[in-house]
Amino acid sequence: MSECIRAIPRTEKVNKVRKDGFVPGVVYGGNLAGSQPVKFEEKRLKKLLRHTYDPRLQVKINNEITPCVIQEVQRDSITGKLIHIALQVINDKTPLKINVPVVFCGQDVLQRRRLALQITRPEIMIRGRQEALPEYVEIDVSTKRLGDKITVADVTLKSNIRVINAANEILAVVTIAKLGLAS
Repeated sequence: MSECIRAIPRTEKVNKVRKDGFVPGVVYGGNLAGSQPVKFEEKRLKKLLRHTYDPRLQVKINNEITPCVIQEVQRDSITGKLIHIALQVINDKTPLKINVPVVFCGQDVLQRRRLALQITRPEIMIRGRQEALPEYVEIDVSTKRLGDKITVADVTLKSNIRVINAANEILAVVTIAKLGLAS
């Protein structure tokens, strides 16, 4: 959780916030009384979301740095533009539920065998104390064969972290690679 972003308390309506180049948001939980409306610099927030897997980040509000977790990112369904973000303040005592990406290692080995990985679910939901939660989970697929299914049961985590998804939920399937046609 090394990323830090500045949240500016806001009183303006969300449309004005967006027009001024900011993304409206809300921070809630922890020692905050209720939820606090904030705004984030759009360019900085887009860059942060593009370059990190981890939904945990440090948020600077009124010169105080607070650990938070991204609970929801809303985007315009047509343009994909950020329209709102919700952050929850976290502490060491409260267990968190977060989505983490699944990184499939060994896909290059599959490609050499003319196989491909069809990913059906790129992330899973896990629960645990924030300091124990990984940024992502890895699954080695290098020894998989045609038709093999990679499921949530293939994920191995520390004993103090629990996977929320069903164990039989399919994350990916090994298929025949599509070969490019020569022109």
